[in-house]
Amino acid sequence: MTLASADPHHAPGLACNFLTEDGDMRQYREVVRVLHEIFESGPMRAVGARVIGLGRGDVTSDDALDGWIRAHLSPFGPGHATSTCRMGPADDALAVVGQDGRVRGVEGLRVVDTSIFPIVPSRGTSASAVMAGQRIAELFDGPVA
Repeated sequence: MTLASADPHHAPGLACNFLTEDGDMRQYREVVRVLHEIFESGPMRAVGARVIGLGRGDVTSDDALDGWIRAHLSPFGPGHATSTCRMGPADDALAVVGQDGRVRGVEGLRVVDTSIFPIVPSRGTSASAVMAGQRIAELFDGPVA
């Protein structure tokens, strides 16, 4: 963090140095490739898992994967991981859970946390998680105290 000027109304400069070290990028490549392999495996496919937005061509070369990582990963994303099993109506093919938190294709299982958000919220996730939990609880058990 650096001061942009002596004026206190000017925002400071912020350089996260995200992925500037060769070792950082090597680790990200390894993680993304392992996760891609896991989600492309037969057992994961058998339960309906699929990779979205990362093609086989993206993981075959370091240059291609570096481009994908820079375009899709953020230094701020891992701090508030959300939207990994999105909620949506029955006609949303990408939705993992219904609007009541029930996991599609799995009887007796609900997910009620920030992973069900269709998009990453623009604010911190704590209050959003509480709100989602309270709302879905109201659908089944009445008002939450």
